[in-house]
Amino acid sequence: MRNRWPFKQALLAIALCLTFMGDDVFTGVCCAQSQTAQGAEGGAKINIEELSQRPFEPLDVYMSTDQLEGDIKSCMELLARYNEGKSPREYGILHIRIGFSYFVFEAAERDKNVSEAAQHFSVAAKVCGEKNLVKEYHEAEVGIGLTLIELTEGDHITNLHEAVKTLDEEAKFFTKESNPLAYAIVNNGLGYAYAYLYNADGQKKENLEAAERYFNNVLSMTSKKEFPVQYARAQIGLGMLYLDSFGASGDKLMMEKALSMLSNAREVFNESFFPTFYTKTFFLTALAYLREGDYGKAKEFMEKTMKIADRTKDPRLEIYMNFFYSLEISKGLLE
Repeated sequence: MRNRWPFKQALLAIALCLTFMGDDVFTGVCCAQSQTAQGAEGGAKINIEELSQRPFEPLDVYMSTDQLEGDIKSCMELLARYNEGKSPREYGILHIRIGFSYFVFEAAERDKNVSEAAQHFSVAAKVCGEKNLVKEYHEAEVGIGLTLIELTEGDHITNLHEAVKTLDEEAKFFTKESNPLAYAIVNNGLGYAYAYLYNADGQKKENLEAAERYFNNVLSMTSKKEFPVQYARAQIGLGMLYLDSFGASGDKLMMEKALSMLSNAREVFNESFFPTFYTKTFFLTALAYLREGDYGKAKEFMEKTMKIADRTKDPRLEIYMNFFYSLEISKGLLE
């Protein structure tokens, strides 16, 4: 495992530029004698063994902004009791949990949160790789793969190709039989990586087909009741993919597929359950109608997008508003 680390460290070096709590976070001040410690926010307790059994929880269970802030704070406080020399497993588990909490944190400084997530995953992968902590190493590598997809600094296409390499390895470790949730998460990650590559790297047919294949892998073993979050994420991914394909080919079947997938995702997400994903389905639907030339429908869905984003305090509200006003001006939709 160690021989892969130097390249990952170099690739994610941009993330290390954003230090967030000082060097003490990564060295620890003592080794805790107990697996459970008092956390932040009203004395909540964190059990490291419980965290080790559900490392991907923030990706699959909706946590509000306040809950995520409390989770990160509590884990950071507990992390100060451990160090990589005396307790590498606990140290790695906490970095992994903090990484996933930062990764799903939807805030105005999204890029900063993704970079901080990458930093934690990088530390965990290094330590767990050196100590041959196989399970934790692969969990951290999943995090690295996912952050590479969303890192906006550096060469995005290079990051996407590296994300594919990383997640391909994790797809061999996390199988549908051994860990279905991790399997769905990894396949969704591969789907999004290839979908972004299709859009960013010349709309190559092989990237379109690969993205579609991975999203369908997720849909083949999920539903609105079984792993619903991963099911809906795959639906959004396919919606984006078909929307891009429609834009490139003008094939109306792609447009119909995109609208169907986004509608399916709205049957899972709502204003109180992953609201930013819910809002995104309306925004993508508006884009679909815009590309088709139906400006009335595009305006209708943009208005819905902004109303929902305003009610749910979506950090992308300003972006949606700017897009909408630009659309009104450019298409003469002002009444």
